[in-house]
Amino acid sequence: MWPKSSSKKEWATVDADLIKILDGVKGTVEKKLEKIGDLIYIYGAERFGTKQTGKKDMTPTIPPKSRRQQEIQRLVKQRRDLRKQWKRASVEERAGIDLLQTDLKGRLGRLRRAENLRTRRKRKERARTTFYKDPFRFVKGLFTKEKSGSLKVPKRELEDHLKTTHTDSQRFERREIPSDMPPIPQPEHQLDDSPPRWTFNFFHIPSTITNLVRNYFQDLQFCIQTTEYTTSWQSVEVGIMAGCTISPLAFTMAMEVIIRASKWVVGGERLQSGQRLPPIRAYMDDMTTLTSTIACTKHLLGKLQANITWARMKFKPSKSRSISIVKGKLVDQRFYIKDTPIPLVSELPVKSLGRWYNASLKDSDQCDQLREETIKGLVSIDKTLLPGKLKLWCLQFGLLPRLMWPLTVYEIPMTKVEKLERTVSSYIKKWLGLPRCLSNIGLYGHGALELPVSSLTEEYKCTKVRLNMTLTESQDGMIQRLPQTGNWEEVDAI
Repeated sequence: MWPKSSSKKEWATVDADLIKILDGVKGTVEKKLEKIGDLIYIYGAERFGTKQTGKKDMTPTIPPKSRRQQEIQRLVKQRRDLRKQWKRASVEERAGIDLLQTDLKGRLGRLRRAENLRTRRKRKERARTTFYKDPFRFVKGLFTKEKSGSLKVPKRELEDHLKTTHTDSQRFERREIPSDMPPIPQPEHQLDDSPPRWTFNFFHIPSTITNLVRNYFQDLQFCIQTTEYTTSWQSVEVGIMAGCTISPLAFTMAMEVIIRASKWVVGGERLQSGQRLPPIRAYMDDMTTLTSTIACTKHLLGKLQANITWARMKFKPSKSRSISIVKGKLVDQRFYIKDTPIPLVSELPVKSLGRWYNASLKDSDQCDQLREETIKGLVSIDKTLLPGKLKLWCLQFGLLPRLMWPLTVYEIPMTKVEKLERTVSSYIKKWLGLPRCLSNIGLYGHGALELPVSSLTEEYKCTKVRLNMTLTESQDGMIQRLPQTGNWEEVDAI
């Protein structure tokens, strides 16, 4: 038990003793930091003792049974005894036992119906309480299932894996710029890449806070805790966590240098208009290559691999996909990255920016998949024990936003959207207790009695108009000339 916070003399003695203990420990500063927690605990336990706290009993407590439940249990026992007596009874006695069993069956039915109503009422109360605590988390649990697991590896093996995966042994080695790398011109004005100072002074942020943040990002460390052990602190020098400390602008500029040093080896696909597409397109760390021949693709992949390796990065063939089209038909042509094959789209569909690509290269399969996911989401909402108005809230702010992006990226016919809206409307009428003959004008109209619910067809039209304006207002001339398809003309609506 530590001394009180007001006893300054004792705390001064504690500080002096701990300083002497740390001075006597051999090793580097990192080793001392790893041991400081154990040293403080051992010192406090020896000098002040430990407080014995009883462990909480984690076994679930059984709630006491109500009078109705006790009566049900007593009647079930009586019915079981009557069955045994009926087997031993004579023919004359069985008639009376049958009457008793009939009476017990009726009483049990009434009690169980009442008990089921009480249980259902309690479940409804718990569902409403959970919903009102965090509505968006409740809705997220309806459509996504949390993944969990446990590590079954020794501590030493896990620490070695973390060091190998998240540390960079060549971090401070200087790299020579390849000869084929395009020269980087000197900027006209020197950029100030130092941390912002004017903003900190303007908002009167204390220097201790800014120094704390700087020190935090200078050496990111993490540890993994399991039920059996806790690993030592590991430095994060490779991966997503390390990438969070890098400026997005600096990362984009570095990727642009790699792309420019790689795309000159081949030419891109030539359109009928005579314009040539770039062979490499990238969005942050995602790259897409488009060439006209197999040889060009292999040459481009080899050049990209060399430049990426020079930058101490690496491709992940298992997360990449390749597709080859010859005269409008798919060809099973496989490409490799360091002797590792890249899976074909026909083997493993890939999802890029929320859009699935499979062997058919058609949106008809995705239309059916969207319908199945929508029906599955409606059923999940309907199975909850929430009242109808809260189910409608889950639909409006949980399910509909999940449908907007698929409706935007896929070419879905208006007829299928209207059919899907009829399914959604049937559930809305069921939850609100409205007659089935109510039209969509009364359900989604903007009159005097307007319901706070959006029409799926109107949302579909809004997404297509938004997409059309995004393309037409783009600064890239090629994107502005993209053909617009579909049976509903967005241009007329705009």
